[in-house]
Amino acid sequence: ASIHTYEDLIKKQNEYCKHIENENKYNKILFGVKDPVLAGFLYNKVLVGAEKGIEVLFKVIVYSTKIDCISIFDLNEIIGILLDNAYEETTFRSDDNKKVYFDVEENPNELMIGVGNLCEYKTREQIIEMFQSDNTTKGSNRGLGLAKIKDYQENYGFDIMVENKQINNQNWIYFKIVILKETAII
Repeated sequence: ASIHTYEDLIKKQNEYCKHIENENKYNKILFGVKDPVLAGFLYNKVLVGAEKGIEVLFKVIVYSTKIDCISIFDLNEIIGILLDNAYEETTFRSDDNKKVYFDVEENPNELMIGVGNLCEYKTREQIIEMFQSDNTTKGSNRGLGLAKIKDYQENYGFDIMVENKQINNQNWIYFKIVILKETAII
């Protein structure tokens, strides 16, 4: 297909840029996360969300080649529980607005994990109930994930914050975990 006008050129350039951007969207995880176990896990979780038809938005900044403020297996389980819950909640949406956002950010003093998804507004009492064992709206033998994170909180002494955030006139529920590096218990 030949290009005859300036507008055609701009359109083709934009299409090409989108194609390149799409092919490289996971590079921030694969090449930006220095811990290979965490990089592989995050990459897999993003692909799982995409396979479910969910747009997974993320920000990942991890400089350490080995995370030592928490067991990498416990960290992956925590992230996995939060993402699995967000994916499951998002798949129940009747509209086409299926989005999940997560971030894993490291700085010299802390490791921060955040996961959010579109959700109806949750009261403080509803949020507290979410962390109780066997509290679920999904059927029997469910509802253990957030209770497991609460157990990890007791072991590692990290902070858990849950809030409703209004973004573009839509409510998101956002879970944030902050692990201080110098006070972590292993």
